[in-house]
Amino acid sequence: MKKAFAHIFVFLVNFYTLSLVAGIGAGLYVGTNGPLPYWIAVPLLIGVAVLCGTYQWQRQVFAFRSIGEIVVGNFNKQSLLHQQKLFSFSRIPLFLLVLVTVVINGNLVDGVSEGKALSTAAGVFWLSFFFVVYYAISQFFTKPNILPLSLLVLTFLLFGSVASADATDQAHQGVFMLYQGLGGAWLVLGVLYIWSAKRHAKT
Repeated sequence: MKKAFAHIFVFLVNFYTLSLVAGIGAGLYVGTNGPLPYWIAVPLLIGVAVLCGTYQWQRQVFAFRSIGEIVVGNFNKQSLLHQQKLFSFSRIPLFLLVLVTVVINGNLVDGVSEGKALSTAAGVFWLSFFFVVYYAISQFFTKPNILPLSLLVLTFLLFGSVASADATDQAHQGVFMLYQGLGGAWLVLGVLYIWSAKRHAKT
């Protein structure tokens, strides 16, 4: 059961992370070439799922680690249950926060299916957001400390302010509060788990 949950969690983190990248690419295409069919999100997401599933099935042949593997602390390509233990207590709350984070930001494909386009500037902004969050989360789960956590929290706070500017008046406050809440949740849990990591290192 533990192995099944580990595989499901890693798959979901990888799936929603790659979905964000696919959504950015599709949004840039719409911005350049015009609307895509409304049903395009279905095959696009199926393709992302196939890529993630194939990687997870044959992950031992790849030299790099996916974001999902990094989050669970897996360094052994032969078994996903071989994980580096960095914290002194359960990582489940932190894993749930990661999942919420990637789900919130991985739904860009839905907007593309509704005809939402991304300008070049917006695409660069989204890609920058993706790489910063990817880097900060990867660093935090490799060596938990205040630097990647600060980068992550500040990115969410800034992104919420900028992204809400593109929303309608009705949605403006919701988008802003969503990312403010996400940044606050990372700040609270992040500090707690940094303390946990330091405590674990002393044992």
